[in-house]
Amino acid sequence: MASSELAPTGESPSSRLPRAGYAKTLAAQPVGAAAEIVTVEADLTRGLHSFAVVGLADKAVEEARDRVSAAIRHTGYKPPKQQNKRIILSLSPADLKKEGSHYDVPLALAYLAAAGELAPLPLDMLSAGELALDGALRSVRGILPQVLAAKRAGVRAVFVPPGNAHEALLAEGVAVYAPATLGELVAHLKGEKRLAPETRRALRPAAPPAIDLAEVKGQESAKRALEIAAAGRHNIVFYGPPGTGKTMLARPLGHPPAFDERRSLGGDSHPLDGRTLEGGRGGVVAAVSRAASLGLARRDRGRWGLPEGG
Repeated sequence: MASSELAPTGESPSSRLPRAGYAKTLAAQPVGAAAEIVTVEADLTRGLHSFAVVGLADKAVEEARDRVSAAIRHTGYKPPKQQNKRIILSLSPADLKKEGSHYDVPLALAYLAAAGELAPLPLDMLSAGELALDGALRSVRGILPQVLAAKRAGVRAVFVPPGNAHEALLAEGVAVYAPATLGELVAHLKGEKRLAPETRRALRPAAPPAIDLAEVKGQESAKRALEIAAAGRHNIVFYGPPGTGKTMLARPLGHPPAFDERRSLGGDSHPLDGRTLEGGRGGVVAAVSRAASLGLARRDRGRWGLPEGG
């Protein structure tokens, strides 16, 4: 008579997950102007020593093994390369290309939790940052899209390098912490020395235009292009050899008005190169909007058939 083996009453699949030697936390991968959440897992098992990072990682992520090991050692913990264990750090989804050095911090945290140095990490936190060999956190690119993706996923706290704190604060509704070192971050997670959340600084108002377009002599074709771009809210780009007046012509359009937070995040593009949108400044659309109201001389409007008002 066939019999089936049933799990004990009250035992769920989650209760059978490995406890010791396993941990996970959250990171994110910038993709274009957005980002996707990445789960970082660590597994430590007995066996001949090996240390691998899997999950379609690029060269910068693979090299994180050496940075993470040195940073953990200088923080005062036993690094992966001194463990007589088989160590696997996994980044999922596995079919998403993982690029950048911002995985250093979540990889280090997942390892420390799996090694028993940290309690299980909360799943409503996200971390990002490059680790120096002495454990200091270095700024990385693409923080704002990562924080926005974390917010959509229900994350309540993010840990970023101090140099990225102002950028991360552009996303409202998420607590931002900026530890200077891996040791400070570990001490906060252990409850030994809590970090204070970062606070927003007042946005700086945009400076007025340096010159009026009417003050530019000559360059009639370029001035006409600027006027049409300003009136129709079109994009415009100047190119040519140095000294031909590109910067001078762009100055009347180069100081857009200060945006509120919602408009500065949604109006243009996210700073994937790591530069923060100081003062909520946007791009060409905001610039031509200001030029349409401030930068055009009345006589030039009439010359090109543009309306007098506005």
